[in-house]
Amino acid sequence: MSTLVLVVSAAYYLISVAYLVFTYNRYKICPEFIWAVLQLIMFYGIGQKANYQNASDVKLICLYLVALICFIITSGLTNRMHAPQKYLTKIPSPENYQIRSFYMWAVLGASVLICGLYFVRGGGNVFLESLRAMLTGEDYSTKYGRMGLLHVAGTGYVYQLRIAIIPCLTLYYIFLKKNRAVSIVLAILAIIFMLGSGQRGGFISFMCIALVAVYYWQSGGNEQETEKKRRSTARTYIVILAVALSLFALTTIMNGRVSSGGSVSQAIIKRIFSDNQSTAIQAFRYVDAQPCQYGRDWYLMLRKLLPGAPSYMSLATRVFALMKGGSTDGTAPPCIWTSSYYNFGVPGVILVSSVLGVATAKLHRSYTERTCDELTTILYAGKSFLLGYWLVDGPVTLVNNGFVALCLLDFLMNWIAFKVRFKVKR
Repeated sequence: MSTLVLVVSAAYYLISVAYLVFTYNRYKICPEFIWAVLQLIMFYGIGQKANYQNASDVKLICLYLVALICFIITSGLTNRMHAPQKYLTKIPSPENYQIRSFYMWAVLGASVLICGLYFVRGGGNVFLESLRAMLTGEDYSTKYGRMGLLHVAGTGYVYQLRIAIIPCLTLYYIFLKKNRAVSIVLAILAIIFMLGSGQRGGFISFMCIALVAVYYWQSGGNEQETEKKRRSTARTYIVILAVALSLFALTTIMNGRVSSGGSVSQAIIKRIFSDNQSTAIQAFRYVDAQPCQYGRDWYLMLRKLLPGAPSYMSLATRVFALMKGGSTDGTAPPCIWTSSYYNFGVPGVILVSSVLGVATAKLHRSYTERTCDELTTILYAGKSFLLGYWLVDGPVTLVNNGFVALCLLDFLMNWIAFKVRFKVKR
């Protein structure tokens, strides 16, 4: 069995790296490239944690290879029928900002108000309280602070505002270079809200979105323009990375994630290459002994998003309970292919990976075919990263990680711009 794992793993790495090189040379950093990179990171961690003598672990590794091949085939065929451009066509548009300005600030203001009330009702902002405790030497439990916030009604909806809407609109304003003081205030506010629940995932995902957005906005053009932008872009990357790593390290310490004798860097590496991968293996071992759900699990998880939904214990909670001796105070999410397998078996893995291949290719083409202003570029970066960031659980992840929220924001802002221009023409 170990020989099979070695063959499958070697095939995965060979195919994945070859695909990444091909995609980068042809399209640079695009949705397909981001998807393959994030899947490769997930697969690497699973390979390190898997027991090669365990049949379930071997099956999970094989499913990753099946998913990769299906994704490459479907995305490749889609791009062959309608080839996207290498770079976005970007034009700064103060006019679009003037059209959207009232609505943008209305959405931003309402989002800030709702998030502020959320933290008040939940007992306070965990990030600020932890920071205050560190400075004063007082005791503060982030665990109990987070529990207070989780019991506030509408936590999931507020999460979309905190990690998607407010940060993206803040980044839009920063891109416009309207007012440095306002930009700094908005950036600080966005960081406080993103880290306010003590969770780090949403913050890191947005920092990645910011890096991708800067790349998209600065890439392309002639060599002279590229040379002029190079130093400015490098400084921007350094600032984003410095902020992201510093705050991630700080919150890692605040949350007590640094084990005895360990370091912050080890805790960060563990978070990227180990945490989700360990729970993914445990989840598949559990799922492999369960009957196929034929979509029932996904349906009930999506149903939970609506008010008045019937009670349903998620797969992630059940796996956590098995790992922690019956406790249901946390989650141990399955990976995307475990969730697909649990709901529809091997055909589910083939179907989901194929749909993702088509979806990422179509997302790529749809944005390279139009002219993008600052906001459109940011939303494209957000959608590209978050679609690839669907690494765990079922379709409900696309709601939880902010992808759907960005789609709605994109629709709203484009509809407003179209409606205003249509009225002017009439």
